[in-house]
Amino acid sequence: MADPAALGTASVPAQLLPGSWGLATSLTGQVRVPLDSGSVHYLLSHTDSAEARKQVYLAAATSPEANLSLLTGMLGCRHKLARLLGYTSYAHFKASDSTLAGSPGAAESFLVDLADQCRAHADKELALLTHMKRQHTGDSGAVFQPWDQDYYTRQLATQACGPAAAAVAAFPYLQLVTSK
Repeated sequence: MADPAALGTASVPAQLLPGSWGLATSLTGQVRVPLDSGSVHYLLSHTDSAEARKQVYLAAATSPEANLSLLTGMLGCRHKLARLLGYTSYAHFKASDSTLAGSPGAAESFLVDLADQCRAHADKELALLTHMKRQHTGDSGAVFQPWDQDYYTRQLATQACGPAAAAVAAFPYLQLVTSK
């Protein structure tokens, strides 16, 4: 993206946001939430209101118009590069150049196998997070939505490890940050 400010903002009612975010309330009672990844992640994991999480999630998931032409151009350049180097597609070029897979088909097969192996664990985790949401909302038919993931995952970490451990989990590992 040429200009990060083009990510924009989302307007969310101040009373739906956690504590200090309400300080930025406009005359309309709305807060202009920046859609950078840090702000979005913080709000998705700390905001109790499902409606506020939904508004922020949907606004952040919508690509700015400025990105569409850039992405289209990038895809065209990647395809042209692959064709100039004698490959059918950019996927074939990358698979032969820098992966163990060797071909896009082998990479896809690996990912399908991996997904199959992880499915049972993912289903258990989704059931647990859905149960937490139903308990939290008091709605036995509540459906777990994509904007609920960060919030209930954080709640689960807090429940399992305590608030201090959940707060530390938000920071990158020191080894990753300091390694060269």
